[in-house]
Amino acid sequence: MTPAELVKRYQEIKRTKEIMDTEYKESIKPYSEALEAIELSLLKYLNSNGLQNLETETGTAYKVTYFNTKIVDRQKLVAFVKETDNFELFTNSLTKEAVKAYVETHKEPPPGVEVTTYLECNIRKA
Repeated sequence: MTPAELVKRYQEIKRTKEIMDTEYKESIKPYSEALEAIELSLLKYLNSNGLQNLETETGTAYKVTYFNTKIVDRQKLVAFVKETDNFELFTNSLTKEAVKAYVETHKEPPPGVEVTTYLECNIRKA
């Protein structure tokens, strides 16, 4: 196949996959909603009966508490971490954009950071 034919074929396959993904998501929507309704019903039952879990012959329903965090004032948080030496509040991830800007300016990554790049081919519509 020529490059033009490959690009055309790629776009055809991509469109078909997008349609199939949408159809699939729509087809399972009633099942997802039913599962959510059952989970809510069981949670209400557990709460109203003061239970953490409920064992049945077919499975166990149990409560899970999730804990989410969000930085709402970065400057305050950074100042707090520095003042209290609470660096364990941060994870070991980096902002790619900031590291890329640093590398472009200094021609090397910051100390202690390894940078890997890779090249791939993307295709977009004309």
